[in-house]
Amino acid sequence: ANNTAAPVDPVLQEGEIIGRRWDMEEIRFLYDNTPYYYHRGNAAGNSINFDNDFIIFTNDGTGEYHQADNKSYSLTWKYQSNKKDNVQFVITDFRNGDNLVVTWEHVVIDGNRINYCEYYQHASGLNSFGHGSRTSADKPCAEQYQ
Repeated sequence: ANNTAAPVDPVLQEGEIIGRRWDMEEIRFLYDNTPYYYHRGNAAGNSINFDNDFIIFTNDGTGEYHQADNKSYSLTWKYQSNKKDNVQFVITDFRNGDNLVVTWEHVVIDGNRINYCEYYQHASGLNSFGHGSRTSADKPCAEQYQ
């Protein structure tokens, strides 16, 4: 008999995304036909600053999006598939009182790093598409986020 365990699929598993502060590590995106790039610790090579940007997903389907300019917004979120590799979240009253629906696809968590493709459309009609990675501390956030 073969007792070798099947390889673990590194896609998002139940609970891994929850209760952790996901700080922006790197993102490359296109918004209004303009390319942007950010990598933590590389100020000279960045075209935008996400040093203070983070997101937290809680287990009740809510959370927080904290922008680089220190403004925070509440959000609601859900998995978009049974495989849990797609996440959709709605940032409440994001710009000019409009909600912003953001979709992360091809989500993979590897240890304390999450990678994803991201897309959204602002109420103004401007679209964005990009690829990002975020990192979290070794341990989940304080119990208030669980």
